[in-house]
Amino acid sequence: MRKLSRAELTAQPNNATEFPYMEILARMILDEREKRKKEENLKEQYFFDMSAEVEDNVDHGGKRRRINESSSREPRVQQPCWFCLSNVDAEQYLVVSVADECYLAMPKGPLVDDHVMILSIGHIQSIVAAPQAVRDDIKKYKDALTLMFNKQGKLPVFFERNYKTQHLQYIF
Repeated sequence: MRKLSRAELTAQPNNATEFPYMEILARMILDEREKRKKEENLKEQYFFDMSAEVEDNVDHGGKRRRINESSSREPRVQQPCWFCLSNVDAEQYLVVSVADECYLAMPKGPLVDDHVMILSIGHIQSIVAAPQAVRDDIKKYKDALTLMFNKQGKLPVFFERNYKTQHLQYIF
């Protein structure tokens, strides 16, 4: 086979027929492409999809905010924060532990019996925006809770709740 030329290696035998499924295969490929295009278009319809490029001329269905309009609005009155340890109305009896940047507290309405929350002391909205010191404290709390529940034969579930809050809420 090493001595054969490229033309001899790729030549079809005399009794060979054409591939009978070429039309079906081509149609399947085209259908798959159309399906992918439709899926991409559907993905772009959702406002939370960050993968699509955003155009400036897109109508968002509401009033466009102008620079001079934003200054004419009345400033929002900041409500007292439920999670601030300095708040007089904060229910501090729910606080379990306080670290340098975070604290551990029991919720008013627990989801399960062992439900606790890891909260930032400062106003940090999410773990993405948190400085490294806050992330380190969260990791320490997570490690400690994991060890505690492993001794009890349980597995912890951690998730972050980030919904229009000023405090980072890492819920366990």
